[in-house]
Formats: sequence, C-alpha cells, structure tokens
Amino acid sequence: MKLFLKPYIYKLKIFRGFEIFLGLLFLISAVLKIVEINRFCVQIYAYGVIAQKDILPWIATTTILIEVSLSFFFLFSFPYRKLTMGINLAMLSVFTSLIIYAWIFNDLENCGCFGKIEIGPVESIIKNIILILISFACFLGVRPVEEDTFRGYKNVIKFYLPLLLLLVTTLIICIQQLQSEQFQKVNQDKDSNSPYMNMIVDIDGDVYNLGEGEYLIALLSFGCDHCIQEAPKINEYMIRNDIPKVIALCLEESVEEKEEFMKKVQPLFPISSLGNRVRLFLSLIGKEPPRLVYLKQGEIIKYWDYDLPTLDEIIKETIK
Repeated sequence: MKLFLKPYIYKLKIFRGFEIFLGLLFLISAVLKIVEINRFCVQIYAYGVIAQKDILPWIATTTILIEVSLSFFFLFSFPYRKLTMGINLAMLSVFTSLIIYAWIFNDLENCGCFGKIEIGPVESIIKNIILILISFACFLGVRPVEEDTFRGYKNVIKFYLPLLLLLVTTLIICIQQLQSEQFQKVNQDKDSNSPYMNMIVDIDGDVYNLGEGEYLIALLSFGCDHCIQEAPKINEYMIRNDIPKVIALCLEESVEEKEEFMKKVQPLFPISSLGNRVRLFLSLIGKEPPRLVYLKQGEIIKYWDYDLPTLDEIIKETIK
C-alpha cells in the first residue's frame, strides 16, 4: 500500500504526454456521457449484467464521477501517480471484461464509452488494450521524489478542493439530466409500485389519467421494425367498444422514424410521443419493444411482450 501512497514524477517527458492524453480522453468521455446520461443508462442495461433498472442512474453517475476524477488528476499532474494509474488500470480491465462478456453473451453493438457516438465491441476492446498498455507504461515509468514536497495544505488547495467542487457540479448536472425524463403526474397521495399510478397523458387535448379506469397501453418505438409489424394488431383493438381504452406511448428518436411509422401503420389509436427519452421508455418495457400493458386503476393486471396479443386474447382477458 505504501507504494501507492508515495509521490512520483516521470522519468521521461513522453510519459507525461501519455498522462495528458489519458486525461483528455477521459474528460471527453465523461462530457459525452453527461450530455446523454439517460442513453448511457440504456447502454449499461444492454450489457446484460444489471437486471434492476432503477439502479442504472446510480451506476451511470458513479462511472462519470470516476472518469472526471481521473481526468482531473491526470491533467493537473497529481503526484500520487501509481495510485491514480493503478485505479485507471483496474477500471479499464473491468470495462474490457464487461465488453467481452456482453459481446459474446448479449450481442452488444455499442459499448457506450463515448455517449451517442457508437463504437462497436471489437473497436472498443482494441482501444482499451492500447489504453491499458499506455497506462502500464506510465505506471512503470516513474521515480519517487521527496514525500514532504507534496504534503500539507498545498495539496488541499491545489487538488482536493477544486476536485470536490468539480465533482459536486458534475453530480448536480447529472441529477438534472436524469430528472428531465419525467411524466406529468397527479394523485400523489396514492402509493403504488406501478409507474402508471400517478401518470396523466395529454394527446391532442384529450387527457388520460392512467391511475383511474381501465387502459391498454401500447409501448412502441417508431424506429422498431418489429413494432411496425405488430402495430396493426392494435388497430384491430379499436373496432371494439367494450374493451379498455387504447393509447400508445412511443419512443421518437427522429422525425423521419415517426413519419415512416405513421405511413406504414396508419394508426387508428391515439399516440403520445415520449420524444427521445430513452431511459423512461426502457423503464416501461421489457428487454425489447413492443409491450402491451393492461391497466386497472393504475395497477398492472397483465402485460404482453414482443408479440402482441390478438383481439380475441384481449377480449378474453379484459371482458370477464
């Protein structure tokens, strides 16, 4: 442990250059994740390691804070280099292992390392191996210096207080970004685990209070080919007046996707666009859309994933 708690300087200037490069890379990675933190949560879920969706924001935020800390220490020449470079090596090794696992077992397509910029698993693994080699070279390319030089209040003023301010600012921004994906809610006095209990939806002036009455909620993505294939079943539901009201909540990642969906499906059912709120959409579906949810007084009575039920199945389930 004493090895990591000693100050070091680099034997050659090239290692300081590597350290600055790592700091800039982590800074870019953190900023891109912050901007798209809700999408980053979805990308973490795609790894297939975390099953509980409610902890994804905490994991995403923690990852960002670690990257911001390492970036700060690398760029501002924090003297305890074996400690920071050791943490960096451990983190890169863990991330690389997760990418390999998700690639093999869950068909991972995008590692999520740089937010919305898509990088495939093979490219990401190669990138991480290069970064591990650079970090390992920096770990070995140091020599110790007098410890007293870096002790005392100077470190507090130069490193710890600015880092604390940076982390608090980053945390506040992350929380604001995460809270941006919310529905308008009512009936706050009702206590339920159902996400629909306090939810109201306004579609072209028609207000649907999902916490009251019965509903069939179709969760679709405008850009999902399978959703387009299944959506005509929802049109069939509209011919019956004795089943619950049908509305769709749709993920809209681009205007073009929505126009293509509307052209192919010609929906007869009311649609509320969720916009590009991918984490909100993820919290309402299973692993892949579409999902149809049967609600009664805000509570989920039954749901169907991926392959939507026929009209006969809906009638059998809702008319009793």
